[in-house]
This record gives sequence, structure tokens and C-alpha cells, in this order.
Amino acid sequence: MNGVEGIPHGAPVSPVFAVQETPSAGRAVFATSDIAKGTPLWVADTPSANVILREYRRELCAQCFTYNRGREWKIRDNSVGFAFCSISCQQEWTDTLGQEGVQAWKEVEKLNKGCSREREMVDAISSIPTEDDIKLAWNVASAMTPLILAARSSIPRPNKPARRALAFALQAPVVPDVLSMLLSGILARSRDPDAWASILALWPNHQPYKSADDLKEHVSSFLQLVAVLPPTLLPFATAETCHMLATRDSMNSFGIRSLDDDGAEFFGYGVWTSASYFNHSCSPNVEKKRVGLAWHFTAGRDICKGEELCITYLSGEERALNTDARRRLLMNSWGFKCVCDKCTAGL
Repeated sequence: MNGVEGIPHGAPVSPVFAVQETPSAGRAVFATSDIAKGTPLWVADTPSANVILREYRRELCAQCFTYNRGREWKIRDNSVGFAFCSISCQQEWTDTLGQEGVQAWKEVEKLNKGCSREREMVDAISSIPTEDDIKLAWNVASAMTPLILAARSSIPRPNKPARRALAFALQAPVVPDVLSMLLSGILARSRDPDAWASILALWPNHQPYKSADDLKEHVSSFLQLVAVLPPTLLPFATAETCHMLATRDSMNSFGIRSLDDDGAEFFGYGVWTSASYFNHSCSPNVEKKRVGLAWHFTAGRDICKGEELCITYLSGEERALNTDARRRLLMNSWGFKCVCDKCTAGL
């Protein structure tokens, strides 16, 4: 999948389709031959980074994403804040992360449990931060990083500015889901350089934060991670890592939804890098289905050579919305105005 000249790192490769640049939609997948309905096209096996929303962590297996229909799984590790559908899934999750990864989740869970400070009210109508706003915020965070690291060291004894920086980081409101996504990206970069390179190859959104509060939460969460993560992970816990992750996941994530009710329940989201090259249409010709951790893509109808292969980003209920409502939802969630055939025709 990687190392093919002219193909982005981590992009899907197949005899029946190819990834190409487009003038208006970044990269897209096009059929290189006629494809019959029902043809298996691609399997995106595991997410490079993901977050399970905290409110669902007792009901969704952290390893295979199996949902327990609103009931809590009996196998839980309260030290990391996750539940599992089986002992084998728990062991696989632990083995994949390794000792330092598990310890990182334990430190983050201590933050979540130990914080009695309520999340500040988010200003839903504040403007989207500009690229200059974003650059300034992350530059300030980068400048604070060595102070926090100095405060974590006993030799030499940390000075007052260092102690103040550490206290500032730990006193900020904790946002569990932001912490989780950033940690997931840091762990991906630390243990799998190939997965991280695939994330960086995705089309970026240079203004990924929906509000000034959203940007503030990401920066604060990054500083909290610098304050608590195991020392072996600190070289990867950088402002660059966290900002680059945000620029990629904001337009390339797939929702982790329930499987048996048309996706009515939303449990979280993740970045399956190879899947991100399939663009959206409100009348898609490719069907996608999540099976455990993996996304399976199948031709939903006969497809002619040269056609773009499109999936839908909408859940079952959302597909029934009218054109204006669909376009509004897609703009708010993914940042683009849909110009697919269905929307153009006003259907």
C-alpha cells in the first residue's frame, strides 16, 4: 500500500481504481475499469487514531468497537477508563499499546477522575480561529513545554516560572475526549511511523478548530499531556504532533456508530487513512460497512470506467434530509458545500 511512486503514503491501491488529484475536491478515487455491482473494493483495517466518547466507554469495547446495546460490559479496567467485550480483546488492546501506552492511558484517566473543575461554557457563535490565531496559540504552547518539562524534573530544582507553568497546565479544565484523541495520535506517532506518515499524507484543513474555545481546549489538553505522560512518550508529545493531527482528523474522520439501527448511535470517531480518499456523494455508488475495527467498501451499483467512487458521510436518518439540510450538515461537520448530482438537482 505504501512506497508506490505518485501515490500518497497510505492511499488505497487496487487494479480497479486509482487515487487522483481533482480541481475541486482534493484527491479522489476513480474507477480504472468497469466494476460490477457487489464487487469488493477495499478494506480499511484499523484506525490510525480514534476516540471513544467518554459517555460510551463502558458500553463499547475499546478494542473491537462491539456495542453492548446500552448495557455495560462486565470486563472493565477502571485504571484506564475502558471496557472490553472479552478477555482476549482486553489482552489484544494491552499488547498493541505496550507498557508505555497503557501507562499513558492510566495517567490520562487520573486527570479525568481527579478533575472536579467543570468544563467552561463553550461559545457556540464565536468565529473560527484564523491561521494566524492558530499559529500564535501553538507557539505559546511550544514555549511553555520546556518549562513544564523542567518542573517535572527534580534535578536541577525547578524554578518558579517552571512550577507556575506546570500548575497552569494541571489547573485547566479537563476535556476527556480531546485528551483521548490527542493521546491516540501521540501513541500512533511513537509506535508506528508508517501510520503517522499516512496521517500526514491526508488532505489538511488549515483551520480545523470550530471556535476559539475549541482551539483553547486542544492547546490546554496538549499541555496537560506534557505534564503527565511517561518520559518515553514526551519526544512525541509535541505541539506539532497535536496540531498536525487536528488538521488531518477534522476532515478525514469516520464516525464510529451503531451497526444495527442505521447508525443512530454515535460513539466516537477515528482516522482510517486509506478510507479517507473516498469522497462523499448524497447518491453514492460505493457502500461502506464497518465490521469490527475495519471498514469494508463494496460497489453499490454497476460503475463505469472513469467514474469517481463515492461513499456517503451521512447516517441513515441524515440521508433522508432535504437538499438544504444535507448541505448545511455537511458544511458544519466536514467544511464543504456538497455539489453531488443529487444536491445539484435539488433532490
